[in-house]
Amino acid sequence: MDYVNIKNIKYKSNLGIMGSEAIVYDTNYGLFKKFHNNMDIKTRKNKELKLLRLLKYEDLKKYYNEINYLVHNSTYDYLSGYIVEKVEGRPIDEIYFEFDTKINILKKLRKILTEFENKGIIYSDIHFDNIYYNTINGAMKLIDIDNIMMEDLPIDLLSTIYEDYFRYGGHNFNNARIFTFNLVSFMFLMNKLKTYNINEINKTTYKKDYDFLNNDAIKICDDLLNIKIDSASDNEYLIDAISKKILTK
Repeated sequence: MDYVNIKNIKYKSNLGIMGSEAIVYDTNYGLFKKFHNNMDIKTRKNKELKLLRLLKYEDLKKYYNEINYLVHNSTYDYLSGYIVEKVEGRPIDEIYFEFDTKINILKKLRKILTEFENKGIIYSDIHFDNIYYNTINGAMKLIDIDNIMMEDLPIDLLSTIYEDYFRYGGHNFNNARIFTFNLVSFMFLMNKLKTYNINEINKTTYKKDYDFLNNDAIKICDDLLNIKIDSASDNEYLIDAISKKILTK
């Protein structure tokens, strides 16, 4: 992996994409995800280790926007960010899909995440803005790929959904992964929902609004919306329960 010194970066524009850890610029090298100045050096070094390890897996590169360079600070002491290719496509919630297509997209997403997990990598920042879909070729890519977890390295950032899960008593990352995937699936399938805050979802009306929910799916959704730990919500996949109903029609 090639490195670029930040003093050689020429900024074209601020793309207005800002997260809790970084901001994205268009530059002479490509899209630069620049970490905020208040990020500590330990976190920067940890991210660099994770990215270097991730880049060794050639078979995973097709699932995230290509990393072209890592960017060091002017004295080469730590990572300032990284340069990525522009992703072709749009976030999945900005595209209209038929219901069956949504189920297939979620199954594809699960397959991709499983391939990461088979390498000991958990992508921990799943939400619509980070999942891009290309309607021309059907390619799906994850962005913000530095937000990954590896067993032997410290955790940099937990998504809001993960934080909620552990705050309510969850303690197992495998269960948290299923819970998170189910919540994203629920929101993707329920067109009206634009929130990641479970408390903002109307828990009394969703069942009558959606006739694709069979008893197994309703059980998962009920446990999910009531944040029940060690239940159907974090042990069974919502898309599998819904698929059973589709197959029996």
